[in-house]
Amino acid sequence: MNTFWSKNIFGIDSLKTIRDFRFNIRFSELYLQVLPIQRGMKLLDLGCGPGSFTRCVYDWFQGDLQVEGLDLDDGYINFCTEIAARDHYNIAYTVGDACNTSFSNESFEITTSYTVAQHVEDLSFFKEQYRILKHGGYIVVMDVGGYSENIASQLEVIPISQEEFNVLLALKIVDEQNNIIKAKRHNKNRKSDYMTMNLLNDMGFTDILHQKIKIFGSPDNPQSDDFSRLIINNFYSHYIDLAISILNNDNNSDDIKHLANIYIDLVNERKAKRIEMYENNKKLWDSIETDVNIIIAKKGFI
Repeated sequence: MNTFWSKNIFGIDSLKTIRDFRFNIRFSELYLQVLPIQRGMKLLDLGCGPGSFTRCVYDWFQGDLQVEGLDLDDGYINFCTEIAARDHYNIAYTVGDACNTSFSNESFEITTSYTVAQHVEDLSFFKEQYRILKHGGYIVVMDVGGYSENIASQLEVIPISQEEFNVLLALKIVDEQNNIIKAKRHNKNRKSDYMTMNLLNDMGFTDILHQKIKIFGSPDNPQSDDFSRLIINNFYSHYIDLAISILNNDNNSDDIKHLANIYIDLVNERKAKRIEMYENNKKLWDSIETDVNIIIAKKGFI
């Protein structure tokens, strides 16, 4: 069983929190103005992780879309399968290599991926999608185009304690010393948009477009309680995920893991204070802004 990524790189809950925000149904119109998805299509999401995009696109079309997800990590796929069964999503999930799938030629009208191409051998990754796409089908390559958090107002009233800062520094040193994880986190295959578009063109894709969608959220904007809490969880998720990856690494000592648990408690204390302020309607106007970078291309007819 392969669970390296979900245990050591990006935990299931943390990645789900981040992607649930970016692909939230509130932003469906922004995506659907750009993405070439139509009702009745058969869509495959490669490197689906915890399945946020597959569930969101299923919701966008109210189930009138045949959606499948594939990931090499069993932990993600098992999680996706459980959520699909629990929440009645008719989505098929498969463990597999995105660069060498088991799907037949011309199986899908559209293939999608988010922050995957930079982690794999992109030539094989795109060639495989060309193979499994039907003629006239679309490849959609998504990535983080920019990310910023405006949390200065939050830190003024909920400052990071000296203890938390010291523990964070110690955990980062441990994390940097783990060469395997460090290498996995390094996006060594990341290419510029221009290079990616040229590569797709050389493979025979046509009608290549580059688009960006801007996603913004503040817990204090008028919105549903669930979405505000999701934004707050986003503020803290990547801090906690660092500690979780250290806890899941068998090479770390019990003392280091104890330190990671202390850190999780400290971060959760800060998060609880922020949630309390939200519940008491105390406005901080902290916010997240991120771009979703999108490259779309079409498999031409022969």
